[in-house]
Amino acid sequence: RTIENYLTILEQTYVCYPLPSFSTNVGNELKKSRKYFFYDLGIRNAIVKNFESDLEKRKDKGVLYESLVFLELLQKVSPNTSIYFWRTRQKAEVDFVKVTNRQPIPIEVKSGLSDLLVPDGIKTFLNRYPDAKVGYVVNNRQRGEVIYKKAAVKFIHFSDIDTL
Repeated sequence: RTIENYLTILEQTYVCYPLPSFSTNVGNELKKSRKYFFYDLGIRNAIVKNFESDLEKRKDKGVLYESLVFLELLQKVSPNTSIYFWRTRQKAEVDFVKVTNRQPIPIEVKSGLSDLLVPDGIKTFLNRYPDAKVGYVVNNRQRGEVIYKKAAVKFIHFSDIDTL
């Protein structure tokens, strides 16, 4: 209860943003869970006491890359667009689901990707939501496109996240 109160205060003072979970199937997916992101990564770095400027040396680089993508997506929220994350009880997960005009787009963030392999979370999402036509894997090494089922999974570099 105390943690919920603190998170509410952080949310109301625009320190953290609560990201709800995406679900159209209440039985299989976690409905009430949330992920929290800091609006200012400097505050996050102060809390974890790590200001290392070389991202490759940081143990939390995956979280920082994910936060970067979140902040970019947040700038593009409009009346016909929402952002969620997705996780099932079986632990399948996608970092973000951008829903535009009721069309879900799974987005996975990977800080160390060596091949154009579709991540398991996106595969599970596309299997469960076959109407999704595209998915993204944001990473720092690979560019390209792979077709999985009937969806195009696009691998884009972090420098291109403004295209999401």
